[in-house]
Amino acid sequence: MMVESRYRVEPKDHTTGIWRYMTFDRYQQLIEQSGLWFSRLDLLQDQFEGMIPDRHFIGTVEWSTFIDPSDPSATPQPLRAYTNGMQAMLSSGLDFFRELTHVNCWHVRDHEATDMWNIYLNSQPGVAIHTTFGRLKTSLNSNHEHLVEFSKIHYIDHRTFVDPEAKWPDYMVFKRREFSHESELRAISLIDPRSPDRFTCSTPKNKGSYLSVDLPTLLHRVVLQPRANSDLSDRIKALHARHGLESVPLAASALDSQPTR
Repeated sequence: MMVESRYRVEPKDHTTGIWRYMTFDRYQQLIEQSGLWFSRLDLLQDQFEGMIPDRHFIGTVEWSTFIDPSDPSATPQPLRAYTNGMQAMLSSGLDFFRELTHVNCWHVRDHEATDMWNIYLNSQPGVAIHTTFGRLKTSLNSNHEHLVEFSKIHYIDHRTFVDPEAKWPDYMVFKRREFSHESELRAISLIDPRSPDRFTCSTPKNKGSYLSVDLPTLLHRVVLQPRANSDLSDRIKALHARHGLESVPLAASALDSQPTR
C-alpha cells in the first residue's frame, strides 16, 4: 500500500498522450519479458532523485537553529556530534526507501520530441511507444499483484524549495527544475520491506524489477526512429510476429514527413 502524498497527482484525462523512447535492444527486452522495467530510484542518472530538498534537510536536523553554517566550529562539540548523527540517520533511512522505490518513466506530450530521440537513443537504432495514460495504467494494474501508482513529476529548485508539510513520499515525485524538459509521468512501485521481493529486487546485485504488463493494451502504436532503415522495421515486425503482436501499428516518424511543394 502506497503512503499518501499531496504531490502525487495523476493526469485527469486518461487519454493524455505519453511516450517512451528506447533503443531496439530495450524494446526487445520489453516484448520478450512481457514486462516494463522499473529502475530503483537510487540508481537513476540524477543523484538528487528522491532526496530531501536542501532546506528541508537542514531544517530536519535543526541546523538552522543551532549551527551557524558560516562558522561550524563555533558550535559546541556535543551539539555538532548530535547534528552529524541526525544527518547520518536521515541519510541511511532515505537510502533504504529510495532503494525500495522502483519507477518507470514516460514523457507527456501529444507529439514526438526531437530532444527525446537524441537523449534516449544516442545514435542507436530504436523506437518510441506512443500510448495513453489510461492504457499504461490498465496494462500494468490488470496483470500485476503489486499496486502501481502514477504521478506527474513536480519540478523544483532543490536549493530553495520549502513546504513544511512535505514528507518523504512527496520527494519521490520531485525532480530538479533543470530536468523540466522531460515533462515526466512516473509509474511507481514500492517494494514492501517485509516481502521476499525486498531481497530479490532491491539488492546491490539487482538494479530494479520487471513488472508484467498487458502488451496489446499498452502498445497503442510503435513509432520508428527518424530516418529508420528497412532493417529496423523488419526486425520489429519479426519480433511482433513471434509474440502475437502483429496487430500493433508500426508508424514512421513524423520527422520524416516532407513539405508540400
